[in-house]
Amino acid sequence: MPVKEMPVEIFDLDQLRSYTLGDRDLEDEVFGLFEAGALEYLAALEAALGAGGEAWRRAAHGFKGSAANLGARALAAELAAAEPLATADTAARAAALHAIRHLFEHSRAVFRSRP
Repeated sequence: MPVKEMPVEIFDLDQLRSYTLGDRDLEDEVFGLFEAGALEYLAALEAALGAGGEAWRRAAHGFKGSAANLGARALAAELAAAEPLATADTAARAAALHAIRHLFEHSRAVFRSRP
């Protein structure tokens, strides 16, 4: 019988709160820094879309670490899967970038609707 995979949590707010000790202003500041960096990583992935290579791998790897540290688990998992696509075809990277953007927006929405 196949093992059913558990869905990856979109955003672990408890992880973020462990860094900020529940200070909502600090949460906003930390997320703002993540968001600014994420937009830079997205631009780098877009720029490396056609060629792939080391530029794609570096951007995916850096973005993955940033997302994982913040608690954006699903985004970090998608970026981990995208990292080896540095040597894949452009269509595979384009599909990954689409998914990455979607999960980034979903992570933003979860953060902004936090209780």
